[in-house]
Amino acid sequence: ALLLVGLLCGMLLRAQIPMPAPAQARSILITGGTVHVGDGKVIDEGAVGFRAGRIDYVGFAYGVKTTYDTVINVTGQHVYPGFILPDSPLGLVEIEQSRATVDKQDVGHFEPEVRAISAYKSDSRVTPTIRSNGVLLAQAAPRGLTIAGTSSVVQLDAWDNDGAIVKADDGVFMSWPAAYQRQGWWAEPGETDSEKKDERAKRLEELRQFFRKARAYAAEPKTAVTDARLEAMRGVFNGSKGLFIRADAAREITEAVQFSKTEGVKRPVIVGGYDAWRVADLLRDNKVDVVLRRTH
Repeated sequence: ALLLVGLLCGMLLRAQIPMPAPAQARSILITGGTVHVGDGKVIDEGAVGFRAGRIDYVGFAYGVKTTYDTVINVTGQHVYPGFILPDSPLGLVEIEQSRATVDKQDVGHFEPEVRAISAYKSDSRVTPTIRSNGVLLAQAAPRGLTIAGTSSVVQLDAWDNDGAIVKADDGVFMSWPAAYQRQGWWAEPGETDSEKKDERAKRLEELRQFFRKARAYAAEPKTAVTDARLEAMRGVFNGSKGLFIRADAAREITEAVQFSKTEGVKRPVIVGGYDAWRVADLLRDNKVDVVLRRTH
């Protein structure tokens, strides 16, 4: 009886774990639905075909010239590309109330060498919920005080971290020091405005010193002995990594863009960008991308 219960429990547990799909063995055509290409183009009575794990046709249903092993009619439904979830703690947080399952943040202000993929949990119980809403790719990104660490892009149909990686160490995440401090009757008594300004100025100077040190390190060729912290910043200066800067206020965004330009950052990206529309010209002229959060 105990063996039977154990087998049943094992089967139930297995049923709850996300099961990666096997390699595609038969070609499939999805036809008849409204196809959203992803670039703004919409095709009524469209079709999407794929074989050997690759999409080989997107267009009108009447334009299909080859045969497919399986044809699925989705008339009256919509077909979308897989969604991408940027700047996400997915796989780094399992249960918010259980500290042992939260690996999204490390200690310290300057920790670019902290790799999110090292803590990523490919079999997270949260993942099936995300996948059922059409999200197939995610950028697992750490949180932190100033420079939080390095993110990676993962696909959510994988057994382990190696199978999940789409692009390892794609960017360094940092938070720009807040330009404004919210205050009100609820606030605890603390520093004066002058002291807060001095603290912010100190943090900005520390950032400048760290980036100048990292840029000088990146200008030198790699050696047998490396500094893990500065080595993680090398890609920010040669363009192999993006610098994702969390900033919302127009002043913060402006400062972050000017800072990136001064310090030689190749690919700055603003994350959050609540006031990005206020400084659209600045962002356009400097070719800075923006990742908006909570758009709905």
